[in-house]
Amino acid sequence: MSNLIVEGEVRLGEIQGLMDDGMVGKKVEFSLESDYPVFELGVEGYMLPYLAGENNFTIGVGELVQQVSIPQPESFAWSVPVQIQPDQETRIWIEVEQTINPKQAGVGEDERDLSFVWLKLVVKQANVKECLRQGNELVRAGNWDEAINKFRQGVDIEPEFVYNYFNLGKALAAKGDLDGAISYYQQGLAHKPDSGWGYYELGKLWEAQGNGEEAMKNYQRAQDCVPGWGLVERKIGE
Repeated sequence: MSNLIVEGEVRLGEIQGLMDDGMVGKKVEFSLESDYPVFELGVEGYMLPYLAGENNFTIGVGELVQQVSIPQPESFAWSVPVQIQPDQETRIWIEVEQTINPKQAGVGEDERDLSFVWLKLVVKQANVKECLRQGNELVRAGNWDEAINKFRQGVDIEPEFVYNYFNLGKALAAKGDLDGAISYYQQGLAHKPDSGWGYYELGKLWEAQGNGEEAMKNYQRAQDCVPGWGLVERKIGE
């Protein structure tokens, strides 16, 4: 596997068809598993300069099969949207139409039937930190609905990662859903009960709901977590 560069956190099965020097013949195939959902898969490589014209590929990702034409000679980068669920073993394969035997073609001493050098497998995953990053970008763009969906996706992927709960609560509050916002802040604090910021934001939500008693309870908890925090002290002193 050392001859295959992988961008993404995945587990690969035995790679068949990838030679020790990184060259590929007629077909290469392997299996892939990921701890996170995979939403896009791509390959990057370089066609051998001895092949004339374009080379046609057949690429399979599970049940998805696509035909791809690569102009020759040049590097190529191909990608396709996929839906690979966590821990779902998926077969990946690439088969090319043209190969060349450099020695028989009089362009070298290599007697193998070759097609291209495979440089990189690019796996784009919906991991929890990526959901947080994309969700925050959507918030900055004012796209609250998509941000809410992205934060929810992060919560589903890894429930212990509390920041998607908090950001989801903040986004729901911006949309006017205070009940939903309070619920997600409470869920996040159940996973991280030492978050002074979480209690402070939850206190503000209860205050917006008109429930001063619950607001004060959460401000007090925030103060317990972060003694001397000026924002909280001012809230308690009001």
